[in-house]
Formats: sequence, structure tokens, C-alpha cells
Amino acid sequence: MMTDFPPLPRYQFEIGQELNYLSTSKFCYEGGEEHAVVEWNIWPLARNDDGSWRILQRERIWHGADLEAVLDKADDRCANLIFFDMFPDGHTVMQPCFETEIDPRQIFPRLPSDVRAFNSDWQGFGPMDEKHTYRVECGARGSAKLSIQGVKTSPVQEVDLATAEATYQFNVALRLVDQVNFACRQEYGFAGTVTGSTVLVSADRRDAAWVALLRQESEAYFAAAEEHRKRVRRATRCADEAKRLLAEARCVWGALAGAVAHPVFKSQANARLKSHDSITEQVVDESQRRAQTIGQQGPEFCATDLDGRRHSLRDYRGRIVVLDFWYRGCGWCLRAMPQINELARSLENRPVVVLGVSVDRDVSDTRSVAEKLRLVYPCLSAMDLAERFHVRGFPTVVVIDKKGIVRDRYVGYTPTFAAEIAAQIERLLAED
Repeated sequence: MMTDFPPLPRYQFEIGQELNYLSTSKFCYEGGEEHAVVEWNIWPLARNDDGSWRILQRERIWHGADLEAVLDKADDRCANLIFFDMFPDGHTVMQPCFETEIDPRQIFPRLPSDVRAFNSDWQGFGPMDEKHTYRVECGARGSAKLSIQGVKTSPVQEVDLATAEATYQFNVALRLVDQVNFACRQEYGFAGTVTGSTVLVSADRRDAAWVALLRQESEAYFAAAEEHRKRVRRATRCADEAKRLLAEARCVWGALAGAVAHPVFKSQANARLKSHDSITEQVVDESQRRAQTIGQQGPEFCATDLDGRRHSLRDYRGRIVVLDFWYRGCGWCLRAMPQINELARSLENRPVVVLGVSVDRDVSDTRSVAEKLRLVYPCLSAMDLAERFHVRGFPTVVVIDKKGIVRDRYVGYTPTFAAEIAAQIERLLAED
């Protein structure tokens, strides 16, 4: 037992730092393997009044069957960017960003809050009811490094029959993690094992002007990213204006590329222009599918839920019906379900019915998701309904009014899509 290790490990950043981490991993599955290289750049931008640091993180990922070929790849793909606030103990507050799902905990685990936690274990929490349990594996007073073991558990992992653990080497002098060894296994779907390591390859310095410009233009970049997202979202919901809205969305990145001077954002804006072009056909197609259903009578159906209860659209005349189309192997579907769950709870005593519609062939997959994620709304196993409602992407949520008319449709996941659905439901309820 280590009871007198002072001080407790804490992160320390400096404005002007550039921390560069490199992660290499191998995914082994039946019949082959794939390698991945991930580069993370960390830039502390400011010290906040509450003692946290405002941090910008960039992620670039390369995949391939041959490690040497992956390592030799040129920097030819779009990066992902997030910004967040982090406290010395590793508590992280994510800032609004719809661009990616980068998780800073991959290199910045939560640290113990007090001596008691240091001597036993402590926990951190993430989205989707993730729980991270940590403990000091080895380290003594005066040690240059602490070895911290972390295990992640979540309902989604239970669905995927997955495990994830990592060992973090905390460098006491640097007050940073300088190495991570990790292993993950998944037995459902694309089953296999991932093993790898992440190392701090350099800790460089940038001058004050470089950092000031990075901070200033980060605000412009994330504002442009949000504006682009909104226009693309609108394009999927308006077939008549889809092409115009997509052209406007493309101009958002074009204008940013011409306005910014910092190399990080200049290259990112140009890369986003290229990635935008790759989604236009898909967005136009979805807008046309939406137009085929909105304002039309919803196709009648009759299906049973996991408890054998019968549900039909005809039986729900006079009530608003929300259909959430999903399948077990869809990660974004699982990520959306806590929002749908909360939506169902909030509407429990109102004339609204929320139904999950699983397109899984095996009803046991449907049951597993419903049980592991503790869904409070009925789930139907009805593959044919997706085709009848012109569903191609997942998750897709369809909203049907009290007369059985399809009034709205939402495709894909965003952190706020349930709020959009709730607002539409309120509008429909107000029509009486």
C-alpha cells in the first residue's frame, strides 16, 4: 500500500506547447489484419479562469494492410479537430463540435482526486454511460513515472461483446502521459483484437504570435464547421433546394480557406472542400427519398414487439408515432439511443408513441440491444418496414402525425437531433 506519495499526479500545460503523439495499432481478425497509425497534435490555447486549459486537438488517421505502407503515406487526408477544457486532474469538458468523436481520454486519463483514490482506485465517466476505472499499477515515492491501469466498460461494449483496457505511463517530471499500451477485443460483428501503443514523440514550442493566430482562427474554423453542418442538414431535408444549399455549404469552406492564414486551418479548410464534394450525391439522394415520404400517408404495418405485443399504425390514430430505425451493428444507432430513450421518457404521459424498429435478421440481436441499453420504449423486429419507409441510412427517425401522415424524417446522428425531434412533436401537438 502506498499511503504517502506526494504530490498527487496532475497535468500541467503551457501556452505555446505543441505535444505530438503517435499511435500505432494492429487489428487482427479471422483471415487477416489491418494496421492503423494515428497522429495527435495538442495545442494549449489559454488558461481559463476556473483553472482549466482550453486545448485544441488535431487527429489524423491512416489505415492499411501493410504497416510500412501506412507509415509512408503522405499527409493527404482531412484531419479531425476538437477543442475542450481540461482541469489538472483530467476532468474534461467537451466544447460543442459536430465534426468528429475524438476522445481525449485516450491520452489524458482521469487522475485520482485524493490520496484515498490514489491508494485504491478511481473512476471517470464518458458519453453513452461509459465508465473508466483506474488504479495505480506501480509507482513509489520519488519515482520518475507512475503506471496507471485503466479499464473501460459501457452498455455499448456489452452489446458488442467488447472489452477495452490500457496502461498509461505518467511522467512525473513532464506532468503528462508519455506512453500508452492498449488492447481491445470485440466478439460481435467484425470480431477481432486490437493491440497497440501511443507515445509522446515530441514536446515542441511555438511562439506567441503562432499561438495567438491559432486561437483566433480556431473560433472562425469551428463557426464555419457548424454553418456547413447546418446547411448540409437543411439540404437533406429540402429536395427542391438541396443543390443550392450544398453549393452554399461548399462556399463556407471556400470562404474560410481564403480568409485564414494559419497553416493548420488553411490546410484543413482545403481538405474539407474535397471531402464536401464526396458527400453531395449522397445528400441529394437522401433529400429525394425524404420528399417521397413527407406529406404522404404512412404505410400501414402490423408487427409485434419483444414481449409479443401487437403494434399497428392504424391502432395509433389520434397519437403521434415516432419510429426509430436501427440495427445492432450500427454504432451511430447505439449512440443515438440514449437520446431516444430520454425523449420517450419525457413524452410518457402525452399522446405520443415511440417505437424502435430493428432491421436485424436475428431477434436475439434486437433483444440484446434493448436489454443492454435499457430501452424504455417497445422495439419491433420488422425488416420490411425500412424498405416501405424508404430508409437507406441508419439511424433514421420517422415522425407520423395523428392522422397517419408522415410529417418529418431525420437521418444520421448529431448530439442534438432528439431536441429537434422533440420540437417537431411539440409543433404537431399544437396543431389540435
